[in-house]
Amino acid sequence: MSLLTNWIFLSIIAGLASNAFNFISRYILRENEDSTAYTWFYEVTRFFAFAFIAIFDWKLILTFSSFIIFTLLGVTDGIAAYWYMKMHQHAHLSISAILSRTRLIWVPIIAFFLIRESLTIPEYLGIIILFAGLSVVVSPKKLFIDKGALYANLSAFVIAINIVLTKMALPYGSNGVINGATALLPAMLFPFIIPNSVPRLKQIFKKNLVIKLCAIAFNVISIYVFTAALRFGDSGKVTAIYQGMIIVSILAGIIFLKEKADISKKLTGAAITIIGVVILSIY
Repeated sequence: MSLLTNWIFLSIIAGLASNAFNFISRYILRENEDSTAYTWFYEVTRFFAFAFIAIFDWKLILTFSSFIIFTLLGVTDGIAAYWYMKMHQHAHLSISAILSRTRLIWVPIIAFFLIRESLTIPEYLGIIILFAGLSVVVSPKKLFIDKGALYANLSAFVIAINIVLTKMALPYGSNGVINGATALLPAMLFPFIIPNSVPRLKQIFKKNLVIKLCAIAFNVISIYVFTAALRFGDSGKVTAIYQGMIIVSILAGIIFLKEKADISKKLTGAAITIIGVVILSIY
């Protein structure tokens, strides 16, 4: 098996690129940047990047089923991205990196109902351990009271749906086409949904433009490679390894973003969460 078809290797690369995107996004959004306008910029830039990739990686089978799947991909991606950027605006990276892993709990549950993809008993044990790790960082009752935690949970649930829909879309398109189609709908609709959209969207180009483009470049790499990994591995396990790179974000938040509060709780929660990830990955 070559590295290009090894889903474990691809999942690791996608996870590291995702960590880079999250770090830069948190760095940008903690400085009172407009998170909604940034979400639109994120979607538009991703669309053009994937549209370019799709020129060299073209496959599209358009049926009624694929049209519905692609539409749902766009809807869920737009909602998830909006809440995800809100999460980065309100939560420390060293905390959101752990909280956003609740998607690992939702992916196998949603995959079971949508594509009948089931996990073994040890894998469900891994999910329970993951939840224990989350509870160390934020008490369960705060998961829906604290703003940052709430946005992390909302985005994680919708991202989990999006991951399963991506798995369902794989027979109908290439990686470039699927990811481009996913970003198209929110890129088109956000200017009509955002209040005072024109001045807000213009403002996004006036500050940290190069850094924002770098962040989205890492995201494009992460999503494209992650989609490739889904072609060769079980969606629950691919997601587990992808998310297992959380320790990078946690350490980066603590060291570089000076998120010193509750370091022991963050590291303990991360350690427990990673144990759950390992169990999910091995079995």
